[in-house]
Amino acid sequence: MVTPKRLVFFQANTQYENTGDVLINKSLLDHLKHYANIVVNDAGMPVWYVDELGVGQSERISNIGKSFKGYLISAALRGFFFRKTLKIYLIAGPPGHQSGNSKSKAVRNIISGFFFCFLQLLGVKIIKVGFSLGSIGNYIAFAEKFRSLFTNFYYIRDSISLKLAKDIGIKKAVFFPDLAWTYHPVMSAVNSTVTYPKNKILITFRDAVGKGDYNDTYLHKIDRILDATLNKYQHKYEFVVVYQVQMDYDFCKKLYDKLSERYPISFVEDQITLGSAQEFYSDVICMLTNRLHGALLAYKYGALPVILTDIDKHTKIKGIYEDAGLSDLMANTNDNSEKILAGLSDLLENKSMVYKKIQKVEKEYIELSNILVNKIFQ
Repeated sequence: MVTPKRLVFFQANTQYENTGDVLINKSLLDHLKHYANIVVNDAGMPVWYVDELGVGQSERISNIGKSFKGYLISAALRGFFFRKTLKIYLIAGPPGHQSGNSKSKAVRNIISGFFFCFLQLLGVKIIKVGFSLGSIGNYIAFAEKFRSLFTNFYYIRDSISLKLAKDIGIKKAVFFPDLAWTYHPVMSAVNSTVTYPKNKILITFRDAVGKGDYNDTYLHKIDRILDATLNKYQHKYEFVVVYQVQMDYDFCKKLYDKLSERYPISFVEDQITLGSAQEFYSDVICMLTNRLHGALLAYKYGALPVILTDIDKHTKIKGIYEDAGLSDLMANTNDNSEKILAGLSDLLENKSMVYKKIQKVEKEYIELSNILVNKIFQ
């Protein structure tokens, strides 16, 4: 029996300056490469981003000499006529978070749904994976339901989004853990065997729960809680402000400027990338952040991934942490500082036990992810 060649087409466009988005895109590609050859649409993408994803030269559409859509359609036609020797797959958009109610976006999604339908008729399998749904209006909900009719696999990363998908009529939606859980950081040969004392607490924040949600009250609450944290732990831990997302630079610098007037604290000018993460995270005991992938990337290097945000509004993080049974690693900015510090103290005092609990969840999620990815290629 001839084993068919598998070819996966992937649009890897994302927020290039967001290390968390680079992380989940790379994690997805690492999954796919175990099963198939990859074609990445790198047109217009920064070369450093494509390199950090680990995309080989032969996997880039820019080196194939054809348009991404044209090559996809021609491959789909070949797969239609030679089904025993060629199987084609399309990742329907990059992983991430979806929200809003833009009419123009809804129209684009409906058009892409018709394109998915055409590809399915040619035998292409359409996969949507690694995303969550936020607050969506009727236009986006209708478009998403329509487009989902032409997807073979609809993998969603948290139970809140899963319920929303089911509520708008997407019955095929299935839970698939956030791709950050299955990311395998590359440890440098020089540092991989070195044990670092965990004596740092890192701080990194975006200026709002979501895009366009900026408000002074939220910022004041974060500042109040960080002030209390440094006041209690300034003599026990070294505090460092960092950023993984370029757009967070100004706000993180603002936090540093305010806190440095009262406490010994430092600021890292360079953005943390996947390549530099080991250098900055190996001696960290705890990450305080409202960035999901800032927390989970730090965890990969041994830090406690502690979330500090308005939990009920930050549904993306709330869903993912609650699903994993990690509610005790979320601190609500609406609580008083004493309650938050009591919870943080308990986490730090029981760091080893808490970390083992997260590792157990990680192991389960890796196993589940592998099963679900394998189903795609059966």
